[in-house]
Amino acid sequence: MDDRDRAWRGLLPARFASMTLRTRIVAYVALVTLIFSALAFAGVYRLIIAMDQRRLDDALRSLAAEEANHLATRGFTFGPSPDVDVEESGPLLKHGAVYDEAGSILAYVHFDRAPPQFDSIPSKKVDVPFDFDFRGEPMRGMLSPIPGQQSKRLLMAVSRADVEGDKVFLARAMIVALLFNVIWVVLLVHRVVGRFVVGHEQLADAARRVAAGDLTVRIGQQVKDPEIAQLAIDFDDMVDRLDVLMRSQQQFVAHAAHELRSPLTTLYGELQLALRRERSVEAYRECVRECLESTERLKMLAEDLLTLARLGGERTETMETVFISDVVQAAFREVGTLAGERQVELDVQEASAYVTGHARDLGRLLRNLLENAIRHTKVKGRVLVRVIVEPPQVVRIVISDEGPGVAEEDRARVFEAFFRSAQTRASHYEGTGLGLAICREIARAHRGDLALVSPTPSDLAGACFEVLLPLVGFDRVSRLPSSLPSVG
Repeated sequence: MDDRDRAWRGLLPARFASMTLRTRIVAYVALVTLIFSALAFAGVYRLIIAMDQRRLDDALRSLAAEEANHLATRGFTFGPSPDVDVEESGPLLKHGAVYDEAGSILAYVHFDRAPPQFDSIPSKKVDVPFDFDFRGEPMRGMLSPIPGQQSKRLLMAVSRADVEGDKVFLARAMIVALLFNVIWVVLLVHRVVGRFVVGHEQLADAARRVAAGDLTVRIGQQVKDPEIAQLAIDFDDMVDRLDVLMRSQQQFVAHAAHELRSPLTTLYGELQLALRRERSVEAYRECVRECLESTERLKMLAEDLLTLARLGGERTETMETVFISDVVQAAFREVGTLAGERQVELDVQEASAYVTGHARDLGRLLRNLLENAIRHTKVKGRVLVRVIVEPPQVVRIVISDEGPGVAEEDRARVFEAFFRSAQTRASHYEGTGLGLAICREIARAHRGDLALVSPTPSDLAGACFEVLLPLVGFDRVSRLPSSLPSVG
């Protein structure tokens, strides 16, 4: 809304601003129609009245000249014609009076009992029409000179009653026409606008229902207007996504509460048992050890939840240029102890590549993927990391292992928060179930992506995850390699 619209709406009542779109449009059109029609009708009214007045004045002026000549030749005797014939107004009874230089009445015709006194005449100008009242009757008069009698003046007048009646009739007709015009326009606009804004009203109603919490609302094919149809499709798509997000959020909260409850229950139970009766030092030590394990699990879960929240929110740190080889080597050092415990060989096929991002987050991404691969590969097995540069846009980091891989029924859910497959649960690894979800969020925060893909002959035969990141100078990954289809 621009400043002019705000200023215009500021002049309107609050109720007007709260009307529906259809009502506002109809009200605007009715107001504009009323104003312009009133101006147009007023102009036409003034033009018609002016034309009638001009015809009356022309007839009165012609009669005054004729009577003045008649009076000059017939000794102040008025002509025989009793009427003034005005075009389209019919004959009007003429009134006449002759005044001398002192204002005395010398002769008159058709004035009841006596004509007006000369001093009461509103205008003394010759041949200039004027209005006056004579004994309550509106009159139109004019003073004219009498040829050869320069000191004498002739007053010719006619009644304006018929003219005033015409004015009243014309004004009433104009008002009726104005109202009819406004009503007709309002009805027409209401019908036409109704057909155009029905889609807007459906969208507005659906938006209000969504705002009230009803995520089952869909507009679908209800909208017939082709200009609104795409907006309706986008609205339905938005509600679908919002529904998915809300369900995901509810599921995430439920899973988070469940994951938090398990170690908290264990911790609470151990502490309660420890205080119930006296124990030996070794028993207390064992209780503290179990409490420490539960606390450690809570700490890991809290850190993972904070990481997810941080990745999903606004980032304020400035991105830097990161050398992928440095990130890979740092991740190898961090998982070295775990790899040594399981006697897993870490192998890398590196290529020189630079990306823009946060070295700490990228390091966590690779560390999580390597830890996941090490824990699921067989003892004395092998984990392979391949860094492949596809100039000029993409670097691919493929992590594969010699484990059993991901079951077909689990492939679509491996990136869900708190999801743990049957293989993971059977391994007795006490993870939080957020590792892969965090990895994907990190990849997408760097305008890339993470996918579970089918291994190629160059990869190991177990699970195979691929990280795609844009090289320095490119905003985002534009494609997934067609040779490695993404799953999940």
